Amino acid sequence: MLSGALVCPKQRPVFVVDNEPIVRQDGETKNDCERSAAKRFFARQATVNSDRSMVYVLDALYACAPIVTLITQSSPQWKYLINAKESGSKYLFEQFDELNARGKVRWKTKRRKGRKGGSYGLGYVNDVALNKSNEGVRVNVLYCRVKEASDQEVIFSYLTNIELHHSNLMAVLEMGRSRWKIENEVFNTLKNQEYNYGHNYGHGKENLATNFAYLMMLAFTADQLLECCNRAFGRVLKKLRTRIKLWEVQRSVMLTTVMDDLDEVWRKMLEMCGLRVMQI
Repeated sequence: MLSGALVCPKQRPVFVVDNEPIVRQDGETKNDCERSAAKRFFARQATVNSDRSMVYVLDALYACAPIVTLITQSSPQWKYLINAKESGSKYLFEQFDELNARGKVRWKTKRRKGRKGGSYGLGYVNDVALNKSNEGVRVNVLYCRVKEASDQEVIFSYLTNIELHHSNLMAVLEMGRSRWKIENEVFNTLKNQEYNYGHNYGHGKENLATNFAYLMMLAFTADQLLECCNRAFGRVLKKLRTRIKLWEVQRSVMLTTVMDDLDEVWRKMLEMCGLRVMQI
């Protein structure tokens, strides 16, 4: 299943906004793939969000002309920020290196805050060809060397239709690096915190597995809303640290105590965790 989530670089909660099953479509003979699912995903997004300013942050699989063109043609208000790897975008990096040798790539150095120290080396150039086959598809490139105090260096690179300049480089970098949130805060949570999300080698003959996946996503969304809006949920989760432990406490309360509403459940959970009971 291909999923899109609303994320913020500086906030933990994420919200899954749409899902597209990766399953062979009616009338097709070839198996489905992520890029085909992405085309359906963006087509559906265009029906509901074409008038909204959106930034789609994608991994290197989508650094190709069909996806870039689809996003830009779907809405003039849509932006993309796609991870770029030298192995998959050789011509893009060849242009970047050539322009850098000619002094056309602009560079900015920024000191890293926090205990790790080190610095960011940010290079950028606007309006280069995505690849040889699509010279008319023009993109902007952000290249970042993250140097830690231990002299270890990590490199991040992105292609985007956001015009790059000295004042927005760190904001663009933060958006690009926030893509890990869909892995950590969505998929790792669903796999390891008792939502039972796993690979089932297909969707079955009918729609049962797909419907189960949608129901799981709805449950996850409800829990994300609780984490954002319910103080008791947040306090209990902070105390217990994992959702698995939170579910264990919640199950024990609901199995052993008769209660009129969920507020009573949360009060009981606060008591069991040794936390001050408050008005919910």
